[in-house]
This record gives sequence, C-alpha cells and structure tokens, in this order.
Amino acid sequence: MKQSRFQEFIEWLLDNLFDIVTILVAGYLVIRYQITAPTPDDIPAIVTWILSVLALIAISGLWERNRRLHRIEKSTNKLISMVNDQIVDKPSAMRFFENSPALDSYFKTADTIDLMGVSLTSTLDRQASNIREAIKNGTNVRVILMNPSSKSFAVKMSTLRSEEPDNEAYYRKKLATAFEVIEYLKRKQGDQSTDKGYFDVHLINYAPSFGILSFNYEKPNGIIFVEIYPHGSGYDTQIAFNLTSKRDGKWFSYFQSQFEDVWKNSTEWNGESYKPQRK
Repeated sequence: MKQSRFQEFIEWLLDNLFDIVTILVAGYLVIRYQITAPTPDDIPAIVTWILSVLALIAISGLWERNRRLHRIEKSTNKLISMVNDQIVDKPSAMRFFENSPALDSYFKTADTIDLMGVSLTSTLDRQASNIREAIKNGTNVRVILMNPSSKSFAVKMSTLRSEEPDNEAYYRKKLATAFEVIEYLKRKQGDQSTDKGYFDVHLINYAPSFGILSFNYEKPNGIIFVEIYPHGSGYDTQIAFNLTSKRDGKWFSYFQSQFEDVWKNSTEWNGESYKPQRK
C-alpha cells in the first residue's frame, strides 16, 4: 500500500530527527555568540553546549543505524512471506514443469549418464555422437528401454495408450531406429580398446510410466530430468521437471532409486539385432 504524504513526512522526520536537533542547537550557538560576544564567564556554558552537540551527533548515528536495521528487517520479513506464499508453499505449475530441455551440454560434460524411456529414439538419435565421445573420455552410460521381443507386452502397452492404439507398427519402427543407434555405439565401443567408459543396455517387458535422464547422480552437481508421458493425446507438448542433488535431496534420490530398481529387475541386452516384422 502506498504511503500518504503525511506518513512519508513522519518517516522523514524520524529518520532525521537528531540531525535536525543538532543543526538547530549549533545554529542557536552561532547566532547567539555572533550577536553577543562571549565573555570568560560564558566559556563553561559554551563547552557544555559543544559537548551537547557532539552527543547529539553520536546519538544521530546510532538512531540512523537502528532505523536502517529496522527497515531492512521489515523488508526481509516481507520478502520471506512472499516467498513462502508464492513459491515454497504452492509453486505454480508454470514454474515447476518445463519443456523437454536441450541436453547437449549434459551429455558432453557428465561422468555418468542414465537413460530410461519407452524407446528413447529421439534422445539416442540426437545424442549418438555425444554419447560416443563421452564413452571414449570415460563416461559410464546405462540405458533402459522397452524389450522389442514379440513375447514382451511393452510395445502393445505403449500402443494402447498412444494416439493410435491400433498402430503397433509405429512403435516397432521407433524401437528399430533406437536399436540401430545402440548397435552402432556397441560396435564403436568394441572397435576402441582405449575407451575409458562403458555402455550398457537393459530391456524391460513393460512400458515405463515416466522417462528419466540422469546426469552425474553421484556428484553435488547431479541433475535428473523426469519426463511425463502422455496418454491418448498431448504428444505434441511433452513436459518434464528437473531435480538437483543439492536442491531436491530426498526426491532426487527417490527418482534415481527408481532407475536403480528398474535396472536391477531388467534383462541385459544380449546384443541381438532387432528388425521389425513386416506384416
């Protein structure tokens, strides 16, 4: 709420009260002894007045400091209240969710990379060269995606919740593209005995309910992107949220644990090539 002019004047007066008094007393002394020359008998009184002026100057400094600290405290409390009301207590979804982020810098700098998704086709295709370089330089990469085997229910499950629940061939083509990249990375890793990192792939027989892109999970700068998978529609606006080790401790650990649990209960890819069946 905007202050009235009277309130502003009172605030100004309180801020400068002792300065005004000091000026008035000093002015009084100057005018008095300009009009009437001081006598030796006036010296004790003059000394007293001078000491009074010095005391007022000292008090003015203390007064101003206390007033300033009070304003800082008041502003800080107001800011804390605003943060609690608008951010901490109930953050806006517009602040929490984000579009799928640009990932190049994370792939290029991370020491550990964990990826989990339905097919991860786009991520693997776009980041193939970055993943290859990362493995050469010592990055450990783990990938979890759907098992393309006809015995697995994963492809059927993903198709049923898609925009075209009868078009199973679409997901099989996506998986075929993903496995082309995976086979390329495995092939390159086998060709380079000097690679410092490793590349492992596990398969699951169901479609995961969310995707995980985790970078440097064991380090203070660890970050996890969790991608929300749509059902039926909304594939044109995929959204995610991010968790950092430093900021989100408990929930960062929770989603990394989700990856670890799936990893332990999944099947290691045996290197078999995958080609979609023609119908």
